[in-house]
This record gives sequence, structure tokens and C-alpha cells, in this order.
Amino acid sequence: MQLREEIAERCRQQLKKLANARSRAVSQEEWDSLRRPLLDTIRAAFPSFMYDREPITSRVVSRHHFGDYRVENVIFESYPGWEVNGTVYLPTQPGPYPGVVCPTGHSCKTGESYQISAQIFARNGYAAISFDPPGVAGEIGHLNNHFTNGLIGYLTGIWSNTHFVLDAIRCIDYLETRDDIDFSSGGVAMTGVSGGGATTIYASLLDERVRFLAPVCCLNEHESLHLTDWYTSCPEQLGTGLIAHGIDFTDLIALQAPKPCLIVGGREDDLFDYRNTQRLYHDAADIYRLYGRESELGLFLDDCGHAYSVNMANVVVSWMNRVFKPETPPLALSREDLTVQEPGLLHCHPSNEVNMYTINRDEGRRLLERRAVPQGEAGQAYLRERLRL
Repeated sequence: MQLREEIAERCRQQLKKLANARSRAVSQEEWDSLRRPLLDTIRAAFPSFMYDREPITSRVVSRHHFGDYRVENVIFESYPGWEVNGTVYLPTQPGPYPGVVCPTGHSCKTGESYQISAQIFARNGYAAISFDPPGVAGEIGHLNNHFTNGLIGYLTGIWSNTHFVLDAIRCIDYLETRDDIDFSSGGVAMTGVSGGGATTIYASLLDERVRFLAPVCCLNEHESLHLTDWYTSCPEQLGTGLIAHGIDFTDLIALQAPKPCLIVGGREDDLFDYRNTQRLYHDAADIYRLYGRESELGLFLDDCGHAYSVNMANVVVSWMNRVFKPETPPLALSREDLTVQEPGLLHCHPSNEVNMYTINRDEGRRLLERRAVPQGEAGQAYLRERLRL
């Protein structure tokens, strides 16, 4: 236990240091002086190809009409050879429509939480795109396990969250190629549950085209989640250098200010205690207050577990409308108004030739070719210096 407790205590010290600095910020200027290096740290945790992307080329796999909404299943690349299996939920009336990206949690996009929330958005006049994250029980699982193939990315600089966040950003790129998407507001909304909520938060920090975000059932504090309960989080929660710089979940929300943001949680969520989410909301609200924009940060808690409920989606629509469709009331939809389609109707059959394993393998080979590591006694001296022995 000694090593574990020592690491936990070092984490606590760093987290406390930034929390104290954040609480002492009494003006927007003081917060901005903290904000800039924190954003630089987060951006530096991702590889450079996140910001240097090729134009999107897509193809439609299938189309289906379900009465109150319709879907298009599409495939496009987020990285050369890496195919995203997108399902676009569309209204039945003619466009253009505001766009909303719906990153899926660590399960398949055909699950009820994902179908129902995207369907609610489409029936309210939005184009909502949902897609499988890598490494789950969906269509792109093989050699994409984020606990194994993804962890290797810590050695190459392509940590697992790269793929989750890049896919979400490339969904925005894809929506920009469509004639029926309204970008007059300057961007899109993004909202996801669980791992999809974490994807939403990071994508919003990396891409200003995310004009509104609603992370669902994904917010806690490192102390309670990782340092006290020792929850084995997915590696997407633990970017290189983030805790070393004291960045906690509160900071990930505070850094969004003054962008409109609705934090959503479930009172019966057994993974993310709603009371911790409440504390996080109040701490982040102090930063929004520095901008005079405290009304742009909200909190909604539903009486549900770890899921994207109908009530949650209805409230998210009311917030999205403030940004994209002012003075438009949301539809009052209930679970009885909604349907869950057979999984096969949402499949895209993407290629899996490029995956987390192959990307990290190829990057490892490129790094090896560029390295000049001395051998023999000189190599031992080199290692002693690097390891500070």
C-alpha cells in the first residue's frame, strides 16, 4: 500500500494547489492567467494530428424512415484508415437543422439511452449524430480495448482519449460537409452520457465549434473517485500531465466559461455520486460568475441511475434552443412517445484494419527509427541519467 498511498498523496497536493488558486481568483483577469496554461496542458496531452486533419470524405450506408424521424447511417474517416460508424437522426421536415453531436458512453450506440436521446433531439428539429466509441461491444471493438490497446498509447503519446475525442470532433467536420446543417450560430451542440460525457467535455475544450455542451452522468472529483474509492477509471479520465498540473473535473467545467453548459446527473447513479456533482457545479459556478455569466451554467438532476433519461434529454433541448433556436419551446415527449429500433438498422459495417493497436504499433516503430539510444556501458549511463539513479 505504501507506493499507492504515496502516489495518492502527491496527487492530492497538486489538486489542492490548483483548487486553492482557482478559489482565490476574484476577477476574470486573474482566472484567465490560470486558464491559459491549463488549456495548453490539456491540448498538449493530445497528439498533433488532432489539430491537422484531412478533409472529410463520407459515404451513406443506408437510410430508414421511422415516422416521426429518420436516420442515415454513414461512414467517414477520423484518421487515415480509421472509420467512424455514424448514425444521423434527422427530422422529417425539410432543413437546414442545427447539429448536435452525441458521443456514446462505453457501450454500443444501439443502446436505449443513446437511441432515445438522439431521437428526442431529431424530433425537436436537430440533426443528431451518434457513433460507437472504440473498444466496446459495438462495431469497432477488435483491438480497440482502451484498457489494453489504449493504455499502450501512454508510451507513444497517443493515449486512448485521442480516439474518443477525435471521432467527436470529426463528427463536427462531417456535419459541416452537409448542406442540410445550419452553422449560422458558429457551431454545434454536444452532449453524451458517461464516457460520452467525458468526450463532450474534452472536445469542447479543444474545438470552439462546440457552442453548447451537456455532459451527463460523468462528473465527480478525483479525490472521491480515484484517491479514496480507488475506482479503476477508463484511461480517458487520466491524461498525461493533467493531475500533475492539478486539473480536476471542476477545472474541466470551469475552463468552459463563459460557454453555455448544462451539467446533468442522476440521483441514483452508482458511479458518479450526485452530491459530488452538485459540489462541482457550485465551484465551477464561481468562475462563470467572474464573467457575469452565471446563468450560462446549469445543473439538472433526475431521479434515475447511470443513464440518459427522457427527462434529461427534454431539459437539454430547452437549453440547446436558447443557443440555436431562441424562443422555441421543446416538445413534451414521454417514454411512451419514443421507440427503440433493432440494432441492425443502425449498423454501418466499418473497416477495422486500422485500430488502437495498429496506430500505436506504427507510431512506436516511427519513434524507434528516430531514436539514437547508446548501447553497452554508454547505454547504462544514459539510462541512469534518464531515471535519475
